[in-house]
This record gives sequence, structure tokens and C-alpha cells, in this order.
Amino acid sequence: MKIGAYARYSTDRQKKTSVDDQLLVCDDLAVNQLGGEVHPRFIFADEARSGGVKDKYNRDAYERLLEAIANRDIDALVVDEVSRLGRNPAQHGQFEELVEESGIRLVTGDGVDSSIEGWQLLYQLRAMISAQQLRSTRHWTGRSMRGRLERGYMIAHPPFGYGFKRIFDAIGDKLGTIWTIKDDEAPIIREIFELSSQGMPLGEIAKMLNERGVPTPRKSRKNGCSYWRPGSIHRILHNTIYRGVFTWHGSHAIVSKAKKQKKDPGTLEFDRPELRLVDDETWFICNRKKVSRTGRGGGRHPFAGLVNCGTCDAVLTVCTGGSSPTLYCAQCQQARRVSAVKQERGGYLSVSGLQEILLTAVKYLFSEKVVTAFKERLHERLTGNNDDEIARLKIKLDRIDRGSEQLVKLIRNVDDDGGYLDTEYRSVIAERKEIQKKLNKLESGKAAVDKKAIKKQLSIDPKELLGKLFESNIPPARLRALFCRIFTEIVFESKPERHVAIVRVKFSPGVVAAVLSDTEPVDTSEVSLRFRLSIGSWNPTVWRVDLLPETPEIRTA
Repeated sequence: MKIGAYARYSTDRQKKTSVDDQLLVCDDLAVNQLGGEVHPRFIFADEARSGGVKDKYNRDAYERLLEAIANRDIDALVVDEVSRLGRNPAQHGQFEELVEESGIRLVTGDGVDSSIEGWQLLYQLRAMISAQQLRSTRHWTGRSMRGRLERGYMIAHPPFGYGFKRIFDAIGDKLGTIWTIKDDEAPIIREIFELSSQGMPLGEIAKMLNERGVPTPRKSRKNGCSYWRPGSIHRILHNTIYRGVFTWHGSHAIVSKAKKQKKDPGTLEFDRPELRLVDDETWFICNRKKVSRTGRGGGRHPFAGLVNCGTCDAVLTVCTGGSSPTLYCAQCQQARRVSAVKQERGGYLSVSGLQEILLTAVKYLFSEKVVTAFKERLHERLTGNNDDEIARLKIKLDRIDRGSEQLVKLIRNVDDDGGYLDTEYRSVIAERKEIQKKLNKLESGKAAVDKKAIKKQLSIDPKELLGKLFESNIPPARLRALFCRIFTEIVFESKPERHVAIVRVKFSPGVVAAVLSDTEPVDTSEVSLRFRLSIGSWNPTVWRVDLLPETPEIRTA
């Protein structure tokens, strides 16, 4: 009889002797229950491989075991426990079917013997227990990691810009790990954010770092050439730790998995002000696609990726050929070409005409109505009138407290096998914590009101901005980033006549004041305007921009 054996341990944190210990049990099973010895050729072992779903295709030894069973190379298989074969119920079902079809004898140290009638019931029971152990381990691990974050410690390996330091108590027991700022890497992080906020594309930033020989965040996994990539810059710009906030369960992988399963990822934020490397304004500029609306950046023209089509919401393409640059919707043009839509002619917008519209929009800032309303809002923020907000938060806290009491009673009295109530309770507690944090800031006078910035913004003259727009000496990427901050929306709505275009522009006076005063925005109210752009058939070109009579929409963010 040819007897095979399989052993596995799950992570690189476990000892490699675990495989040897399992094989000793397999030898005893082979001798005592099968009357033979394990054949050295058919010993299969996977090291540092999980039995869960994500690693089921990465277990080379397990794949060779399946092949050996399918080819009838072995007559029997011994395993320490059913859980060593895996912790995925579907995978266990396939293995059980393979054992039945091949006719081999399966013997495990936890009582499974395929020569006994009805062995499948015990096998499936062991498989269910092993799968539940994996779920429980994930729950316990997650609870432990969250507890460490609540106590002020950190988890995971620190990203570029940080190191780590282990903290021990008086008798030498490890309490946790904290991150520390690396003095040689922190300036690189600040430079990356600064360049991105000015509109430099990710590829250009990576190219600059590679040319300077800046070490990469991590070495190549396959011992190849390690270099900065646009993806490396993207991960840095989207990491909230650089603004002093650690996001729990906020990674793209976790959020995507939760979305597929229609679950709440349970994302939480933990303040780490001692780890802040960039201010909030710079971080949010870099994470609101401020290089262009598409987020890809690039292009040689300041309007590349900034203007949207009012029909299909696609980003307009800049065409620099011909006598003057124009903007058009390639998606609508294609739909018209294949008769998907009925339009007599395609719509295009002159770049020089759009410049006139934007200049007119900025001039609208000079109107007494807009300036007065803007300064009134700033004065209100300056006086710190937060009574209504404080009252609203207190009412919300009271409602949450009453709801959480009911949840506690339900958890005590109802058998919640699915854990739904426990999940809901943790979500409510997290929401209460965030509301309480906001309330504490308002009541203690620590609301995010920068009085120095407000006074500086009140003293600026928006006319200064006119001299900065469309300057030939400003690089397109930087000018594009400036337009993105000032104009939150530019939409080419329609072209009702040959020489007429309708354009909608949305901008924030507070952001304009912040740009001119080099401060962070305090007031984020937006003004939406619609313009009618027209031109005569004469030369030289004379543009006429008319503000449509609709009442401007003013929305407070």
C-alpha cells in the first residue's frame, strides 16, 4: 500500500517545526491504522499557507496531492486534522468527492476514516468546525487590532515616511507598537503632496524621484528593479495617515469586498496628530482629482480634463488643430456618427470663448451682492456662532443613546446567531464617538475656525485673480490645478445655434479668497451661473458673454 501524508501551517509567524510535528502524527496513523509507513515520495507539505479562500490556489503541495490522488498514485492518505486540508467548506466538498471517486482511504487524527460507513458526516462536521474556527480567529484578531488602535498603538507595517518603535512595560512585556516620523523621508512626502497640489501628473512625480535616485517605499518582490511608479505616488496621496488620521478597514480591498458582499466595511478613523505630515487642505486638494476632473492629469492644455458635456457628462476633448483650439465631446460625436442620437450637427466650444466666460464669472465676484453675502458668512464664522450646531448635535446624541439602550436589551434577550445586532451596536457606538468628538470641539472653543485666515480673506481684492488667469508663463499643469480649485464645475450644456453656446459654471468665492490669500478655505458656499456665449461672423473675433436671467443658485456646503 502506498501511503501519502499531507501537512500545512498557516502563517510565517508559526514555527516550521509544525510540519514535522504533524508528520510524526501521520507516521503513527500509518503504522497503527493502516499497517504500513508513509512513502517518502508522497509527503506533501505547504508552509505559511492559509487554508482560507484566498490561498486555496497558492498551495503548491496541495495541488500536487490532488493530482496524485486523481492519478491513483497513492492508495491511502493520512492527515493530522481535517483542518490541515483547508478551511473552505466548498473546497472540502470537492475533496470529499475526489476521495469517493478515487477510492483511496482517508485517515485523520481527529477520527475520520473513509473505510467506515457514513464517514462523510463526521468529515463534514470537522470541516464546518474548521471553517468556523477561521471566522472566529478573524473576529478575535480584528477585535485585538482595534483594541490596540483605541489604546493609541498602531498595527501593520508603517508606510513610507514612518518607522516603528515597540513599547514595553516595567517588567518587559510588550504593550504595543507606535509609529515615528523619519526625518529623511518626511520631506519627500511633503514634496510629493506639494507637487500634486500644483497639478503635476503622477508619472512626472515618479520620474523626478527616479532621476534623483530617491529610495522606493519597498523593495521589488521578485528581486527585480525597484523604482517609483505612478501607482506608488497614488497610494501615498490617498493614505490618510499623512494628515494624521489612521483609517481602520479603509483599504480599497476591504471596501470592495464588503461592497460585493453588501456589507458595511466598518471603517473607523483614529486620530494620530503626532504623525501629521501635510495639512488637511493640501491632502484634500490632492484627493479630489484636482489635477483634472478625470484624475489622470497630463495634457498640454490647461482645460484638458476640466470641462464636461451637458448631454452625456463625458469629459470634453481639447482639439488644438486648425486656426484656434476647441473643445468637443468625442462620445456624443461617435453616437451621432452611428445614428444613436439625432443631432443635425456636432457641438464644439471655442477655448478662447470659454476663457471669456471664466473671466466674466470671476468678475461676478465683484458684484456687491456676492461680496456682501460672502463677508457676512465670514463674519459669522469669526464670531463663532455655533449654538444651533451644538443644540443639533446634543439632540442627535440623545437619540443615539436611547437607541443603543434598546439594542443592548435586544442583544441580551435575543439569540443573534448572525451577529447582526452586535454589528449594528458597534456601528452606532462608532457614530456616537464621532458626534461626541465634534461636540467637544465646539463646546471647548476648538472649532475649526482660523481667525487669522478669515481676517486675511476679508482684506483681499478678487481683482488680483484676473491678472493670474491665462498667464502664458504658468505651466499648463499648475494652471489646470488652479482652475480646478476655483471652478468646481464647468459644463458645456448645449449649442442651440451655430454661433451660440450655453455654459454652466460653478465656483466658490471662499475658495477664490483662499487662493488669493494663500490660506485654507473657511467658507465653501458655491455659486452656480449660466452663460450665453455668442459671436458674430465678422473678423477679428469679438465674443459676447451674457449672464442668463435665472437666479443664481447659492449652495452652502
